[in-house]
Amino acid sequence: MRKVFRLSTVGNAALAFKDAPENVKRKLFGVIEPVYADFVRETMGLFKNPSEAEVEMARQEILHALQKIRAR
Repeated sequence: MRKVFRLSTVGNAALAFKDAPENVKRKLFGVIEPVYADFVRETMGLFKNPSEAEVEMARQEILHALQKIRAR
């Protein structure tokens, strides 16, 4: 996930995972360092009512970052 944060932003990750199911969030927070997890949680709280389009754009950016990592 650190590589994803380097290729994307914490804000995009927070937005992409904000409305994700709790089991997905637990997995995310389980694989990143506690400091990053706290920062992502705080950032999630800043997005009060994101539009579906904003969330989808953030998710696409995360997927794009993952594809770049996979291609390496």
